[in-house]
Amino acid sequence: MARKPRRTVLEKLRDELQEVRQTMEQYEESLVALGQREKEIQELILSEQTKDLVHLMEDHDMSMEELKELVVSSRKSSQEVAVTAG
Repeated sequence: MARKPRRTVLEKLRDELQEVRQTMEQYEESLVALGQREKEIQELILSEQTKDLVHLMEDHDMSMEELKELVVSSRKSSQEVAVTAG
């Protein structure tokens, strides 16, 4: 049985280059999938925060308009304190 001729340095480098490219492609696909999952998780977090806020408002029998007024008045008070202290 005859032996195969030795692979040249050039052949070895081309094979290695192909392997590197394949690995890079796999990582790029993984990054895309991870990016999609990141967006899904962010949306789920926002949904949960919204649910918590709605439950808090219901527990305190508060409307959306009342919440808005509370936030605005709280900011005004904070700014007035900062100006007075400064």
